[in-house]
Amino acid sequence: MKRWANIAIIVGMLNFGAFVIGTFVVGGDAVNVGQSCPPGNYLWDKRLTNPCYEVSRGVYIYSKAHVYSIFLSWPLVMAGTLYLSYVKAAEKADHGLGPHP
Repeated sequence: MKRWANIAIIVGMLNFGAFVIGTFVVGGDAVNVGQSCPPGNYLWDKRLTNPCYEVSRGVYIYSKAHVYSIFLSWPLVMAGTLYLSYVKAAEKADHGLGPHP
């Protein structure tokens, strides 16, 4: 189980890093577009004077999918971290190095 927790943490962190780099490369994200932009394939970049700008359908779909993948992978990172923290505390307690939980 520790192996799966480590894998979840590593994959989630790599996914987040790829998201940050991808957002800078394409210049924004498709999820924060909201009602501010006209219908279509727009990204949102709050650093611009006009934060809405049109992109290709492929870039739009990539951006939206990558944001949603963060919503899925980040809870796994948190769960894996909590699990490994619990296991470490339990192992420490079993070796007489701390109080039992």
